[in-house]
Amino acid sequence: FQKFACHTLKSNQCVPNFFILIFQAAEVIQQQIEINPTVKLYCLLGDATDDVSCYEKAWDFSNHKSSRAQRHWGNFLFDHKRYRECIPHYEASVAINSIQESVWLRLGFAALQTEQWETSASAYRRYTYLQPNSFEAWNNLAKVYVNQGDKQRAYRALMEALRFNYDNWKLWENVVTVSMDTGHLDDVVRGVHRLADLLGKFHDVEVLALLVRAALHASTGADADGHSATRLRKQILELFGRITSLTPNKPEIWQLYSDISPTYLLKAQRLLKAYRGYTQNGNWSNSPDTCNRVIELAQNLLDYSLKARQEAEDKDKAQCDQQLSSARLTGQAVIRAAEKQDWPQTKEPLEELTKLFNEITEYMKSIM
Repeated sequence: FQKFACHTLKSNQCVPNFFILIFQAAEVIQQQIEINPTVKLYCLLGDATDDVSCYEKAWDFSNHKSSRAQRHWGNFLFDHKRYRECIPHYEASVAINSIQESVWLRLGFAALQTEQWETSASAYRRYTYLQPNSFEAWNNLAKVYVNQGDKQRAYRALMEALRFNYDNWKLWENVVTVSMDTGHLDDVVRGVHRLADLLGKFHDVEVLALLVRAALHASTGADADGHSATRLRKQILELFGRITSLTPNKPEIWQLYSDISPTYLLKAQRLLKAYRGYTQNGNWSNSPDTCNRVIELAQNLLDYSLKARQEAEDKDKAQCDQQLSSARLTGQAVIRAAEKQDWPQTKEPLEELTKLFNEITEYMKSIM
């Protein structure tokens, strides 16, 4: 889950130009303090010198009533990545003055970094109330909800984030992840399409596998978006058509495309493209694991091609004959390559593949 850094202004950027000039000359600030000490001057001196005792002086000078003193103290610790230490100072500051957007944002981020989830969630909620158009804050609030185990609230927070930034690919990755976990499969499909728009590709096989599994095992009911399993399957097929056009040499994606395809002929045709992806470098048989994978693929390819031909109508028989012939040649090539390696792990699946290959050879003779 991608999070976004805190982009609030540093404290010295928030003061008027007159005080920026004073900030650049610590001795001038000291002279002003000697003339007329104020909380702001003590804070500016701390900013200029990195002397944390100046913030303590500012706090004491205010009789422990200055939100500014605690804010500058917290900013010093935050800027030095001392996130756990800055949290009490930010909490003290907003307890005195709750209308401080930058403090709520930094408090949320500091608590996020230190895994203080409830503190972070409360701070980000307050910030988004004051500044609702920050996609980073909504996104980070979603991350907090995920860590709290409340993924439905995380999903809603991400939908808010999208309203204010539709073009951030990291945000869309988070949308895909959380939407998958919450059953909003329509948004998973939308997210993958958007990532393909932004990045020109999509390679996350795990996400695609989960989508295929959801479509294959969906009941006749609706998903969390209220969409039927039939509509979902159609959307996923369209998505795979696009993804395979962008990444035509990714065999795992072609296998998944085959799994969700509606006919045996389409399953076989897409498995043949998966086979070409696995074997294009010519070294596939040198690894027993890859060899096993290709043998299993070839067996499914032969099986789908045979069933496609057996069930074909007259108008489709020529195309199915061509597919079956290609599958048979592929099976023959796999058998020869695997037999040369003679891996112990591939002995049994190779025997099954050879048996199916021989059955198809006899079947092709019978239909000629």
